[in-house]
Amino acid sequence: MKSPPPRDSPAASSRKPRVAWLPAHPTEGTLSMLRHWRELEQTAREHPLPDVDIFCPLGAAPPPRPIASRFIRAWYKYFAYPRIAAGLRDVDIVHVLDHSFAHVLRGVPAGVRKIVTVHDLAPLEDHSLTPVQEARFRKTLGWLRVADLLLCDSTYTASRVREFVGAGAPIEVLLMGVNSESFRQERPFPPDLPLPPYPRILSVGSCIPRKNLQVVPAILREVVAQSGPVSLLRVGEPLPPELRAAITQILPAERLVEYGRASDEDLASIYQASDVLVFPSTLEGFGLPLIEAMAAGCAVVSSRSSSLPEVGGEAALYFDARNPDEAAARIIEILEQPALRESLRRRGRERVSDLSWENHWRKTADIYRAARA
Repeated sequence: MKSPPPRDSPAASSRKPRVAWLPAHPTEGTLSMLRHWRELEQTAREHPLPDVDIFCPLGAAPPPRPIASRFIRAWYKYFAYPRIAAGLRDVDIVHVLDHSFAHVLRGVPAGVRKIVTVHDLAPLEDHSLTPVQEARFRKTLGWLRVADLLLCDSTYTASRVREFVGAGAPIEVLLMGVNSESFRQERPFPPDLPLPPYPRILSVGSCIPRKNLQVVPAILREVVAQSGPVSLLRVGEPLPPELRAAITQILPAERLVEYGRASDEDLASIYQASDVLVFPSTLEGFGLPLIEAMAAGCAVVSSRSSSLPEVGGEAALYFDARNPDEAAARIIEILEQPALRESLRRRGRERVSDLSWENHWRKTADIYRAARA
């Protein structure tokens, strides 16, 4: 492919902006970040824009894969990736798709516009890092201050980022998207996966402390006491043994099913087979499971913490993350009031109609045009 003219030439001023994407390296194994890269890439391919030229030095987004060793991740993150960034001389814009790679901005050639997507600052807010890890993360995030523009997944995240960077780079909010068609498409439940009886409560995500899964046994205990037997479906990393033991003291073992890291197709089927998603997290930069569940027609009960009310809007029921009884009451309302459940499903699908990846891509392209102008 022929190289574009230098950025300061007369021909360059009239050509379409050339943008390099620098996502999180696949060795990191961060599922939500890989999803963002994969969905954005697929949408840009399906809806090409004649006046924006996109390329990624890493090639196509890969499927999810196991996290690589610390040595391999460090080599790519701190040696290979900065060298790639330093070689991007024939582009107008470098867009770092994951804030945890903001350090590569130090090598971006002069004159190239720099954009970073900041998904969250959760590791600083939940104090989950060791002092050494926190210092390294803060050093990486310090490079956000040299960016020309920061894109944040939510207003909540934008407020946290503003506190961190001070009066530095401009900040815009750009909500994430969901592949509504994929999650809405009706499909038979995979025959190789177990499916316990109704009613079915779904939990999706990791088991890190801020996901607040420790309240799940108390929620289930109250639901069972007031509404009768339920089943719990679980997608994500395996539950810690002590949490699983606490749940199986409330539910028969056959009513707790852990699917692990489900494929996108299986995840859509699991959402569709569930009555309600319960999401008790105390801290989220966005909260993709909320809009995935809504797209699949699954009612949502979420904590009202951080960005979650902003994401769910009026299409979810909310509870105080510290109050499992309130969460149980919201779940019982959905299980015992079919009209409410159907109303939430309808409102959920209306909510995600605006949160498509196509809309996300077109707004991103508008940002590129403005940055190039």
